[in-house]
Amino acid sequence: EAKGGWIHNYDPSTGNKTGTTRWSAPVDAEAAQKSILENIANAFEGIKSFQIPQPVNLDGDHMTVYPLYDMHIGMMAWGRETRGQDFDLKLMKSDLMQSITTVMARSPDSTEALIILGGDTIHVNDHFNETPASGHHQDADGRFEKIIDVAIEAISGAIELVAQKHAKVKVLVLRGNHDETSHIVLKAALKQRYRNTDHIEFPVLPKWDKSEIYWQTFGDVLIITHHGDKAKPEKLAMIAADKCPDWSSAKYRVILTGHIHTLKVMDMPGVTHYSLRAFCPPDAYGANFGGVRGIQAMTFDKSKGLVVSAHDPINRE
Repeated sequence: EAKGGWIHNYDPSTGNKTGTTRWSAPVDAEAAQKSILENIANAFEGIKSFQIPQPVNLDGDHMTVYPLYDMHIGMMAWGRETRGQDFDLKLMKSDLMQSITTVMARSPDSTEALIILGGDTIHVNDHFNETPASGHHQDADGRFEKIIDVAIEAISGAIELVAQKHAKVKVLVLRGNHDETSHIVLKAALKQRYRNTDHIEFPVLPKWDKSEIYWQTFGDVLIITHHGDKAKPEKLAMIAADKCPDWSSAKYRVILTGHIHTLKVMDMPGVTHYSLRAFCPPDAYGANFGGVRGIQAMTFDKSKGLVVSAHDPINRE
């Protein structure tokens, strides 16, 4: 504020006061500008400047998970009926290789990979083309043996593609309500195909060979997998807390399921549940419930948990 004061005015003939006038000293522009700059500098004092780091490749402290849920290999869908995409064995093979390539390219490098065939990998359980529990009729593309043969061929191609990026690959083949029995054929065939391959493994829980539930630790991370049809997330968490010896020591816990063909993420006390989208588009029955297809790759850090998610909506346009 400029310095100044008041000037009192008087009538020279009478000596009476007639008023006052305020006066100001000239403003020092240079000093005023310096003061403004000092105030700005004081306001930003203590605020750090950050530079965007260059992209780096991750190392052995990271693992990428490829959860392939509800592939329904062998399903037949006619888009003009389902209001979605066509789907058959040929389209399935093309979609799988394209989608795996896409999420691999969008994911950082990591030494280890975990491929989860999370149930309903095969659409039919046998040549009757009916769901095992309810006998629900299924639209299938071809004979049962053809479906199994193409499933093994397509999934082998995906495994070998992932193995080009990661030095160590684990493959899980879980049961689903569609492939209660046929998933065993798939698992046995893949195990035999890679029995002499050191960097591709098919892990099971100690003393538990049935392909129902699986968990794995990676540093401070605990990953729990299940198809999702026989137990809600809360129950799966209780089973893991009761049976998994690494539950208490883990800092980050995730449960991965499918079955409902819907993407949902829910934080619960002590664990985060991911219900993942189906790989397949809806068939005539599923079209009544909508649904968006897609796959993702999830990269975990040993000490920080999930750090990167790469998605592909499997859009053929």
